[in-house]
Amino acid sequence: MAGEKDVRIVSSVGEPVPMPEGNIAELFLEAVEGHGKAEALKSKRAGAWQALSHEHVYEDVKRAAFGLEALGFNAYTVRLNDRRILTSLAAAAGAAHCEMDVLIAIDKLDKIGVTGVSEELRAKGLADDAIARLWDSLRVPGDIEGALASLEDKLDARGTAGVASLREVLEAADPLGVPVSRIRIDPSLARGLDYYTGPVFEAEVVEPAVGSICGGGRYDHLIGMFSGRDIPAVGVSLGLERIVTVMEALGMLPETEYRSGTTILEQGALLFLYTDGITEAMDPAEEFFGEDTLEECLKTSADLSPEEILATVQSRVQKHLTDAPQDDDMTMIAIKRPVG
Repeated sequence: MAGEKDVRIVSSVGEPVPMPEGNIAELFLEAVEGHGKAEALKSKRAGAWQALSHEHVYEDVKRAAFGLEALGFNAYTVRLNDRRILTSLAAAAGAAHCEMDVLIAIDKLDKIGVTGVSEELRAKGLADDAIARLWDSLRVPGDIEGALASLEDKLDARGTAGVASLREVLEAADPLGVPVSRIRIDPSLARGLDYYTGPVFEAEVVEPAVGSICGGGRYDHLIGMFSGRDIPAVGVSLGLERIVTVMEALGMLPETEYRSGTTILEQGALLFLYTDGITEAMDPAEEFFGEDTLEECLKTSADLSPEEILATVQSRVQKHLTDAPQDDDMTMIAIKRPVG
């Protein structure tokens, strides 16, 4: 959900996390408070985290679930994994030397598919047989116990520790109130940010099929990067802009109004549509491609055909990326009215 404004709840230390104003944020907070978990949003002292347990991860899963239900999303699934499982599977496939590259590529699976991820892994130097072993290891039965048992047979000690952590998370399911039937073990779930160290999860709406709109997990060392002392923590965030956009499109907001109109393109005029993966493509220095560069690119290629315009923009974006990973989908449509 690159580029979105997030409502973020972090269970850590210090002052309560400020929440942005707005009906969506209020609904989310009300859902949490309404189920007796308002204390989760209050500051917690460092000493309390010496005994951080995987139950705290499930509490964040619960917050995400109650938030979605309060907004009117009643058909959703929580995908659950542990980063140690995925890194163990990558090592078993022969990709230990490019572990983070594997995680970043697999994190795009929903956007670019198996073929796209395989191409990225191949570009990073991973052999075809290693890629095939990786995909094979990611296939698990659909039921929770079958999936966990299947993974235990494939993993080293680090990976089996990840499976044990998921069992602990799941043991907290019934007393904390989210039906286990909504949970799916997904060893391909990466959560591409490299600071996650344990269980990770994403909640995705399946009806309508709009995909993941919130997620989180456990990170043991992130706070220590800034405080000088490791303090394990868990957190969850939801993509506010995406949720609002989806709710508007589905008529879930009472104030939503739909209007239709007609626009006639003049001869030679160009209509160019794109996703934010184009303008927010980042080079190794973390500089965006940006709207100004895109506009300049379109002006200089205005006399070309739509196919040539798309190829030109794609080439410029790839040149900007150099060897930086592609972190978001890149979709473009060019429509041009012929002259004459």
